[in-house]
Amino acid sequence: LVGSEMCIRDSLYIDETQEGVSAGLFGNFSGYELKNIIISDAYVKASCKDRNAAGVLIGNASQGYGMSISVSDCKVSGTVENTKALSGGLVGYNSYGTYKDCVVDVEVIGEGKSGGFIGEDFNGIYQNCIAKGNVSGSWSVGGFAGVLFFESGVDKCASYGKVTASDWNVGGFAGYVESLSLIHISEPTRPEPIS
Repeated sequence: LVGSEMCIRDSLYIDETQEGVSAGLFGNFSGYELKNIIISDAYVKASCKDRNAAGVLIGNASQGYGMSISVSDCKVSGTVENTKALSGGLVGYNSYGTYKDCVVDVEVIGEGKSGGFIGEDFNGIYQNCIAKGNVSGSWSVGGFAGVLFFESGVDKCASYGKVTASDWNVGGFAGYVESLSLIHISEPTRPEPIS
């Protein structure tokens, strides 16, 4: 799905608190490319059960057999509020997806595994991405990622928001990083601001 720089403005409101399923423009996503999608002032509210997750663009991005996930040049702003774990500004949970040149200005209010860009990642790749919003939660809370797990790769990404946690594993960039993950932090090339 390739957008044409058209913006979803002030109209994306998602409430999955009753159902407890993944919440986002795409609740569950696998096997496709997303490019040039802009979402402004979204509100995503969730109470995710089990491995369900919440994010403005994607709740749960899990790669199916023989499929790939690619997200590039996307910009989102707004709020994600989740009373359970797995909350991210762009994506709540990712496995094996690739994210490039994305800008996220989302306030994330979650519990565990909450991040300004991604709540929890498993072997994903992030290149030249920025998370600007404030993040709050209880455990494994980070300005960019709540958890980077099993060979996650991060290159030239940054986080700028305030991070607060009521429990353990909190970081300005990542709350928890698995030992096999590779993080290369330097000043990213800044994409255009979200308008």
